[in-house]
Amino acid sequence: MCERLLRAERLVIVVVEDDDAYRRSIARLLRLYGHEVHVFGSSEGYLVRGRDADCAVVDIPLPGMSGLELERSMRQAHHRAGVVFISAHNDPRTRAAVEDAARELLTKPFDDEDLLDAIARAAAGAALPDRA
Repeated sequence: MCERLLRAERLVIVVVEDDDAYRRSIARLLRLYGHEVHVFGSSEGYLVRGRDADCAVVDIPLPGMSGLELERSMRQAHHRAGVVFISAHNDPRTRAAVEDAARELLTKPFDDEDLLDAIARAAAGAALPDRA
């Protein structure tokens, strides 16, 4: 239940999403829960101006570098952020790629509570361990 995120200490959460409406909506929800949120419209934007965080909510299909490529880059740079992938695509190829990265995938549209729960798990390190 999203109560875990409500009671959690203030988290630093990065949202990398190219859809303005989704990006604003996610950021607004997370700020309502008192978290520090940094938003980016592309992977490259995050890599240039971003910082490490407790959790990153990352869209998979992005212009330029995909969300999956961004997650690999974050791991190689030893970022500690847990990652929650979001996507409008729920095909076997996408799901397999997310499973290979040992992360969670939420398919758009998703419930606020599902997002909050996934963030709480990722920030707590409850996602599957990296296979690097």
